[in-house]
Amino acid sequence: MRSITLAAGRRGVPPAFLQQLRDAIDIVTLISGYVALSKIGQNYRGLCPFHSEKTPSFTVTPSRQMFYCFGCGTGGDVFTFLMKKEGIGFMEAVRELAELAKLPVPSEAKAGSCSTSPDQRVQLEAIHARAQTWFHHNLFEHAMGRTALAYLTERGLHLETLRAFGVGFAPASWDGLTRYLLHAGFRLQDVVQSGLILTKPGKTGYYDRFRGRIMIPIVNLRGQVVGFGGRVLDGTLPKYLNSPETPLFSKGRMLYGLDRAREAIARLNTAILVEGYFDVMTLHQSGFQHVVAPLGTALTRDHVALIRRFATTVVLVFDGDSAGSHAVLRALDLFVNSGMTVRVAILPEGYDPDTYVRTHGSQALHTLLETQAVPLLDFAIEHSLQRHRHGTLDDRIRQVDDLLRIIMKADNVIMREEYTRSVAERLGIRQELLVQRYPQLLRRGETSASPEKNLVRNRDKQNGKKEDREERDLVALLLRGAFTVDQLHALQEEEFTNPLYRQLVRVILYHIDASGTLVWDAFHAQIAGDDVLGPLVAELTTMDEGYFHAEDVVGYIWDCLRALTRKKIRTALNQAIARLRAAERDGRGDEIQRLNAHINELLIRKADLEKVELLSS
Repeated sequence: MRSITLAAGRRGVPPAFLQQLRDAIDIVTLISGYVALSKIGQNYRGLCPFHSEKTPSFTVTPSRQMFYCFGCGTGGDVFTFLMKKEGIGFMEAVRELAELAKLPVPSEAKAGSCSTSPDQRVQLEAIHARAQTWFHHNLFEHAMGRTALAYLTERGLHLETLRAFGVGFAPASWDGLTRYLLHAGFRLQDVVQSGLILTKPGKTGYYDRFRGRIMIPIVNLRGQVVGFGGRVLDGTLPKYLNSPETPLFSKGRMLYGLDRAREAIARLNTAILVEGYFDVMTLHQSGFQHVVAPLGTALTRDHVALIRRFATTVVLVFDGDSAGSHAVLRALDLFVNSGMTVRVAILPEGYDPDTYVRTHGSQALHTLLETQAVPLLDFAIEHSLQRHRHGTLDDRIRQVDDLLRIIMKADNVIMREEYTRSVAERLGIRQELLVQRYPQLLRRGETSASPEKNLVRNRDKQNGKKEDREERDLVALLLRGAFTVDQLHALQEEEFTNPLYRQLVRVILYHIDASGTLVWDAFHAQIAGDDVLGPLVAELTTMDEGYFHAEDVVGYIWDCLRALTRKKIRTALNQAIARLRAAERDGRGDEIQRLNAHINELLIRKADLEKVELLSS
């Protein structure tokens, strides 16, 4: 009996309820609300909502309740689709789908999901929406907002832009928003939890967090206001103040403007990343619809993952000062080997994107991005070369190590060699000396890519090989229930050379019952939360039937199984012959005799297999 650990319900949600919910939601109906689907055989096809394409490669398989895009590799079930499309978390997706299916969420799921109940979240969302309405009214309809409105228009922002982004104004009074929200009927404890008001230190009473500031609403991908950024009009510090972390808002996981930019980003497959709120608004106003910015914090891995859901190309546009350069360098570890193409455009000193466009116009910025944006690694290397240009010998040694650490971040061997050659020429150092330095830096703690990334990378590299296609097709047909009982008995997971396929076969075999049928509910409950196996299953289950190029599927399965066995015998034979030659060189008689017997046994198995193949052809 194979030993395998079954995954529990994701984040406290019982697996049985997840399956009940998955069965209750028709995936075709759900996705049709976002994508125009056409029926092709047993599947449906349309243009992918997660990347820009002209030829449909997005496939929905209703029989398995799965979707997969053969263009960008995004796939999964109803939960995955809603999470990726709406930019929400797993529990939010569960709640939305449960509401759609009119199923009550189990109490243990509610308790285990977070400390905030759904009703409380609704209250917090309503509080933020009402606060944004009040701020917006203050800016456009009240005398208290005239100074702020004049400041914004002097910065070149049009009234329609300010209205589109929902910009408002918080007056300088201590409790204007507090009184407004309480008068609107919200409970005091909910308003405090929203982070918009604070308790007076050492006293009873409350006061507004934002006072005398231009208010910029932060909107999630569902179009809901979840926080604010406030900018002062005078020299008061801090210049910018953001909402605190709340059940609705986490600044390290959100990007300003993404709610408005995501369609353009997906269409162009490119995101422009700038530093501030006004950069985003000015560039959107100037025709750059695919611009976003972090929320007053350094970039995080969550930011990178969020961008990667919509685009594979990023252009970093930062201020032309040392702080801007350092911001780019901090992003190096986040973006390198992320699977994204990252370019850097540093503006002339004294400019940020906002002032550059206002001074030189949108066409000048477009030209700069097209002609002066360089790959991220190139920028990092050039920055290091310039920094130590006139240094001491010790500085030069540190420079070499810094450069090598940058180069070592690249997964691509050819790219590493090309960068090493270029750096050697620039520094006047022999390339082989730099190569010799690599192992020393690795011993100091530099690490390579994670095993999980290597699994995915190996799968991508091997996808085109015939031997890997055989393994892939076997797994796909196994998922479709195409194996006979005899073929299931003949299937050996250890014969798979691709570790991803081998792992997936192990999980599938665990969930096949005595009649040879895959118990899909239990299997799906296990792989649904797996970021590697989940998309792979989605891909394999949405492949067209004709993709296997075999009229006789049962015969094709036998051919693939024999190919795996033949490959295993060939590998074992080569290894045994190599060991035999080594034993003969060393004069180890007993081992020579044992290896000869083993090789003869392998040759007999190989001959028997060839006879079977000849008879079946």
